[in-house]
Amino acid sequence: MTLGEKLYTLRTKQNMTQEQLAEKLQVSRQSISKWESDATRPDLEKLKFLAEFYHLSLDKLLDEDVDIFAKETSSDLSQDSDYDSNHRNGADASANSAFVNNQSDDADHHDNSSALGVSLETIEKITSEILQKNHKTWKRTFIGFGTACLALTVALIIVTITFSTKLNALSTQIAQSSAPVYINNDSDYTTERDTYFQSYNATADSVTEDGKNLHVKFTAVLKNYQDNTTLTMQLLNNSDQSNIPVTFTYEDGTYTGFADLPISADTYTTTACIDTNGSKQTVDMYDEYSSFSVLSLADWQPGLEVDGNSYDKLNRRNDGQFNLNCSKLNCRSFISDVTLEILANDTKVYSYSLDDEDMNILSEEGTTLYIPYSFTLSKDNTAETCTVRLHWYNSIIKQYITYEVDGVGLTFFNVTNSDIITSILFNPDLDSDDGAAPVKVTFSSTEP
Repeated sequence: MTLGEKLYTLRTKQNMTQEQLAEKLQVSRQSISKWESDATRPDLEKLKFLAEFYHLSLDKLLDEDVDIFAKETSSDLSQDSDYDSNHRNGADASANSAFVNNQSDDADHHDNSSALGVSLETIEKITSEILQKNHKTWKRTFIGFGTACLALTVALIIVTITFSTKLNALSTQIAQSSAPVYINNDSDYTTERDTYFQSYNATADSVTEDGKNLHVKFTAVLKNYQDNTTLTMQLLNNSDQSNIPVTFTYEDGTYTGFADLPISADTYTTTACIDTNGSKQTVDMYDEYSSFSVLSLADWQPGLEVDGNSYDKLNRRNDGQFNLNCSKLNCRSFISDVTLEILANDTKVYSYSLDDEDMNILSEEGTTLYIPYSFTLSKDNTAETCTVRLHWYNSIIKQYITYEVDGVGLTFFNVTNSDIITSILFNPDLDSDDGAAPVKVTFSSTEP
């Protein structure tokens, strides 16, 4: 009869629920259920408590060859229980008497024993029986505990061997599989690149002497690959649909490739191909909201917003502020001669040149430079729209770059409610659809 079957039958004979027993043992109901189903075993302290609670010896509770509910065994247990109780009470009294008597000398001891009507031989006999019974009890407990530990050790060895075998089989299966698909469903914004690539970077490696082409270095780490897995990439120019291939080499878990790309405002749709033993997987490297921009690798990526605060319709006067920030701090040191202008019918109505203090502010991460503006359109200027222009000199590519937004309605500036902000965003990716007018980018070797 298993330990779990004994525990279940003992509890039910006491008309106790699992919850009631669990409360007495200070454990969860699930623990009681696991013990009774032989899924787990109680620890030694809990076993001692259960044995005492059900008036059983620990070895009879643990020994599966003993049926504690057999008629003979039940009768013996009942008798043993009564005998143990009576014997324990008598033994305790005698032991106490013997203990007290031991504190005096031998003559007094003999006299006191005689006075009580108990001989010294009787006291010694009772003490010997108590010690012998305790010795047998602890011996049986030690044997039972040793048996349980041995069984647990054997079970752990079997589980370890089984787990190791399954783990080795799984590792072999993974090593033999072709380029796998890792899908992360935790976020709605997971891109295909995130699915297959652990990391991916494009950096400006060098610039040609004339500053017109950028030598771009691409590095990538796949989430899974084999020694014969190859990686290639195609850059499709979104303007003229020309195609630039990139072949990667593999070393120490990293794929590396190079390409010479013209520095321009063009953007590229980038597609990678992972090939393992002819099993190919095509991956879009950018999502539908962004694409690869060569200019962004060698320029400071400015962002500009306009906050129109007030408008005097009678005098055609506009007041407000521009909010300028820098997305690429590592390129900020290449930038100088930054000018912000507003034009109406090709007439410059506002101009602001950034000084060293302004540029230092933009050199700090997460900072925004606030530039107040104020301009008035003359009565003979019939312009209905304006042009916002931001230009600077880039010493790496040795050219002036101009970002320009044409056709900005005067309502961009004619805002009477200061809580309303209208954006003219020079987006770093140059192809973002944020509701702003299209950005025109031009290059010049001389200041425009």
